[in-house]
Amino acid sequence: MNTQKAPIYLIDAYGLIYRFYFAFISRPLRNSRGENVSALFGFARTISSLLNDGAPLADAQGNLLPERIRPDHLAVAFDAPGPTFRHQKYEAYKATRQKAPEDLHAQVPLVKQFLELLKIPILQVSGYEADDIIATIAEQCRREGRSCYTITSDKDLLQLVGDGIYQLRPGKSTLPQEGIALELVGPEQVKAEWGVPPT
Repeated sequence: MNTQKAPIYLIDAYGLIYRFYFAFISRPLRNSRGENVSALFGFARTISSLLNDGAPLADAQGNLLPERIRPDHLAVAFDAPGPTFRHQKYEAYKATRQKAPEDLHAQVPLVKQFLELLKIPILQVSGYEADDIIATIAEQCRREGRSCYTITSDKDLLQLVGDGIYQLRPGKSTLPQEGIALELVGPEQVKAEWGVPPT
């Protein structure tokens, strides 16, 4: 892995939005107008921690390093509204998935506004999901010899792990430092959890 190229950190927007919304489901955080802002709060806290406290970093062997770095390259991927190319191939794609609550959807524009204020790139491509965008960029990083960290709990994205691509899973911490809890997931962790290597 070429350590000269700064690593890229990619956030799965809806993964974090859903996670924080449901983390506070029994006692939602509300603004002065009584609107649920749990997802916005958790998302903003995550971004603030990454920018202020730094993000985890691994060495070329996939070992977690004790220091954190402030990401120079951070972007947030969103699912595009409407059908994807998968719906064209299989009409019933995600047809049984429950619709997200309205007060969760109402927070998405607020999250985007927050990112725009911080000048953090928002990645969204018509006909594609955030997973597709993240996978495309991660594979490009792999070809360039650049490390890439996906910040998500999405198990589908574990197949990307390896050759400098890592998942930072929210909720558990492998770091004794302050800030958001992120677990570094490399090839060994994927194999230990699933019994097979990621690629």
